[in-house]
Amino acid sequence: MAAKSQPRGCEHCTLHDIDGIQIVSSPIKPNKEILLVGQSPGAEENKQGIELVGPAGQWWWQEAEAVGLPRKLWNIANANRCFPADWTHGSYNRYLKMRNPSALEMHCCSVYLEEAIQKAHAKQIVVLGQMAAKQVLKTRSLPTQRTLWSDELQARVYLLDHPAFFVRGYGQGPRLDAFRALLKRVAEDYAVGVTQQSHIDDQFDYIRQQKYQLVVTKKQALAAEEVIREYAAAGERILFDVEWDIFGKERRVFACGFSPRPGMSFVFVWWHRELDPAEGPAVLEVVRRLCEDPAIVKAAHYGCSDVMALAEYEDIHVKGYRRGGHDTNLSEFLRFSDERSYGLSAVAERRFPKFSGYGMLIIPELMTAAKKKLEKAGTKLPKPFNGTVQAQENWVYGAGKDVALHLRHLSLDTLRLYNGADCDLGKRIESGNRKHVPQNLMDLYIDLGFVLSQMETNGPLYDYEQHAKLL
Repeated sequence: MAAKSQPRGCEHCTLHDIDGIQIVSSPIKPNKEILLVGQSPGAEENKQGIELVGPAGQWWWQEAEAVGLPRKLWNIANANRCFPADWTHGSYNRYLKMRNPSALEMHCCSVYLEEAIQKAHAKQIVVLGQMAAKQVLKTRSLPTQRTLWSDELQARVYLLDHPAFFVRGYGQGPRLDAFRALLKRVAEDYAVGVTQQSHIDDQFDYIRQQKYQLVVTKKQALAAEEVIREYAAAGERILFDVEWDIFGKERRVFACGFSPRPGMSFVFVWWHRELDPAEGPAVLEVVRRLCEDPAIVKAAHYGCSDVMALAEYEDIHVKGYRRGGHDTNLSEFLRFSDERSYGLSAVAERRFPKFSGYGMLIIPELMTAAKKKLEKAGTKLPKPFNGTVQAQENWVYGAGKDVALHLRHLSLDTLRLYNGADCDLGKRIESGNRKHVPQNLMDLYIDLGFVLSQMETNGPLYDYEQHAKLL
């Protein structure tokens, strides 16, 4: 790994004096809104002196043009401006054999990438491949989200797979679908951002535009119930999702969202510091009616957890889910069984890029509440409090979970957006998966979900001592 203190520039790079390798770099034009950052030139790029003209580049421009983003709209830069290769002796000739750029070569070239980004002033930066992404974001570990706003770059950054991954036949099916979905989002953001800059500046602008309604009074609850029942009567499954926390020493479900169609959610809240306590019981009663009505067929993401929480903490017994219902966690597994994770955030990154990173909505408020708690206790603040939002998110769901992960601290509007997005995303998954998973199989897996969940808490204790001996 090249040290940050090492000098940068062509004169310090090992590629600089290799015969046959040229710098491939087009001038940056400040009137273009999108900057494309690749890893490095290939053999054809090195031959012609132009970026992205080889097989991977041709494939990329076909995909970009398909969503309305031809080459003329882009500024182009590479994390490494030279063809990373060494001379190799073959049977009859001597040729340049491509390899990955070394850490020193990437370090030496980083000065030019920084200059390109600064000159471009792009509000959208599209990055191809992990090596380029780490260089652009100046990190060793990439974030989980594929779309993010960078305060340092003052741009929305999109992290895509490298086109060579697809040209060589490694990524097909869901991986290619995810690539195209994210590229489509780049195009949609570009179309809106031309006239509405706030759309680009706000990572959660798409979430804010959706129809997520906060329900906190009896009047609002009755109106929402009427709409939900209309959709249910028309044959739509209603996606539900609950939020719970500890109030004093008591665990309570304090919010439940319902999504009758993509783009629409009703977030019922009956237990919150900002609410009129007199309205809470009436709101909860409407939630009870909706949950316990077997005529309202329901969907959920890992629904056994929500069903058991409602029964244990609020004495609400959900009907219409275990027979004929849908579980999006399970349907994602049954449809895409080769994936590693099936949480809502992971599914969003793979299939619904407009929701990319939406879970970060809650991090600033959770960190603020955790800071007050730690300072009151006289505890030194951990490093993530001065770190990136990604580092803070990792801390909230990891080492700081007991201190910070309390959704009761969220403001009502943030709770509306967060739970509303959970429900909306779940509904979109249900709508897309329903035809791909037989209902009998879905019913079976839902039942097994309850069995396995109960086994986790009621099953035999694991004998770690004997396990250690076996190892």
